[in-house]
Amino acid sequence: AIASITESFTRAYWQQGDTLREVVRQRRQTANIDESLNFAAVGQIINFSEDTIRFLGYRFIGPTSTEALDYYDYKLLRTERSGGQDIFVIRMTPTTRTVPLFDGTIRIADNTYPLMGVDVVPNDAFQIPFVKNMALRYRQQFALQEDAFWLPIDIRISARAAISFAGISLPTFGLEETSVLSDYAINVELPDSIFRKPRLTVDSSATRI
Repeated sequence: AIASITESFTRAYWQQGDTLREVVRQRRQTANIDESLNFAAVGQIINFSEDTIRFLGYRFIGPTSTEALDYYDYKLLRTERSGGQDIFVIRMTPTTRTVPLFDGTIRIADNTYPLMGVDVVPNDAFQIPFVKNMALRYRQQFALQEDAFWLPIDIRISARAAISFAGISLPTFGLEETSVLSDYAINVELPDSIFRKPRLTVDSSATRI
């Protein structure tokens, strides 16, 4: 059964060295969720091109890190054609269970070899206290913006887990989140006041769908 659904439309701002700032322009939710508890937003965009990726309190070795060959085995699965260029679909497998690593596939474009997509799960080193039988999958796709920048166009997260502590066990539950990013404006002038806002603010017009 589906317990609840929340959705929102936000305008997001980001600059190097800062977190993502979002302003909710529209939002709605199923009747069993109070509007004030609708926190649907992108929240965080993981940069899988970084050497070290911070994710849910852990530091993962990135798939394109300078140290990646010490922690992953890579295998070319196939070559696809998209947008007039070859796309290499590569399987990456962790070589250890003791270091936080990702397991799954990455997509690399030819020519300058930008990262075009990831479909990964964390390895056994990723553990959350009191959470049992956790299954977490993270997917992200990138597209070329303004003929110069490879930026994410969607993020899809799915998770299933059970919680158990102090003799209390809750049944397994699931979560699915999809974020679509579009209409990029890059290197534009923005007022400093935007970056003094909280990570998530709600515009007064948000309740008018």
